Amino acid sequence: MSVLNIVELQNVVTSITGTSAVGNLTNQVNQMQKMVNFDQKRINVNVLSNYDATPIQVVSPINFSNVAVTGGGGGTSASGFSSIMSGTSELQIQADGGLYFTQTSSSTLSITSSGNAIFTGSVSASNFITLSDGNLKKNIRPITNYETILSFMTGVHFQWNDSGENDVGLIAQDVQAGLPEAVVETTEGLKVSYMKLVPVLIQAVKSLQERVSILQERVSILEKERGFNNS
Repeated sequence: MSVLNIVELQNVVTSITGTSAVGNLTNQVNQMQKMVNFDQKRINVNVLSNYDATPIQVVSPINFSNVAVTGGGGGTSASGFSSIMSGTSELQIQADGGLYFTQTSSSTLSITSSGNAIFTGSVSASNFITLSDGNLKKNIRPITNYETILSFMTGVHFQWNDSGENDVGLIAQDVQAGLPEAVVETTEGLKVSYMKLVPVLIQAVKSLQERVSILQERVSILEKERGFNNS
C-alpha cells in the first residue's frame, strides 16, 4: 500500500456547504497537468515563474538544455550560480562572471572576470603562448643591467611549509629586489613570473658568448705567435 501526499490536493474541501470535492479535485489535477508533461517527463517552464520566493530543489539526476541564470533588473544581472557536488566541493559562477571550483575552504581553480586564472596545483599543457607583438609596445630598449639583476638571485633547494614537498626555485623577495616586474603581490604571498626572467638570461648568455668569442680569438693569436699547430 502506498500513500500519495501532494500539497496541491490538501486544498480539496469536503463540507456540507455544497462545495464539490470532485470539482476541486478535478481543478487540482488540471493544474498538475499544466505543470507537468507526463509523456516527456518534463516540467513546463512557464510554471516556474511562480516560484520567486521559494527555492526549487531537484535531488535526482536532471538534464538541462539551453539554461540561462538571470537575476533582477529585467534579466540584465544575476546573483550567480552554485552547484555543490559532494561534501565541500562546490562549483560557482558568480555575478561578475568569475568561475570558481572550491574544495575545503579555498579555491583550487579560479577564473576571474578580469581574465586571470589561478590554480593551486600543477598546470600541464602542450604549449603556452604569450602576446609579445612589437607593434603593441613602446619605449623598447635592451636590458643592459642583467648582471646586476641576476646578482640578487640565488637558485635554492627548499621545502614547502604546507606540504613538506621538496622543490627548487628562487626566493620572490630576492627577485623583487632585482627585477620587480617579475613579482606579483597577492593575499597569499609574493609570486614570481619565471617567464619574465628569460629576457634577462638571454642577454646574459649573449654577453657570455661575446666574451668566449673574444677569448677564442686571443688564444688563436697566442698560438700563432708561439707556433702551435692545432691540426
